[in-house]
Amino acid sequence: MYKSVEKKFTDTDIKEIIEKEIKIDVLMQLPIEKRNKYIKDIYQHTAVSIRQLAKVLGTGKGIVEKAVRSS
Repeated sequence: MYKSVEKKFTDTDIKEIIEKEIKIDVLMQLPIEKRNKYIKDIYQHTAVSIRQLAKVLGTGKGIVEKAVRSS
């Protein structure tokens, strides 16, 4: 789904990576389970911080934390 690389990403980089798959506003309107799967995949394959990912997605840190820790 997302290429796994070992480098630092800017907010713009992360946004571009996400939007190759799905628009951020569409992602945030998906059913919770599906949204969380996308968030978890992005987090695992980009290795960005939860705080940075929340900022890029325009959502709270708690939402990203729950998505990352979900099974």
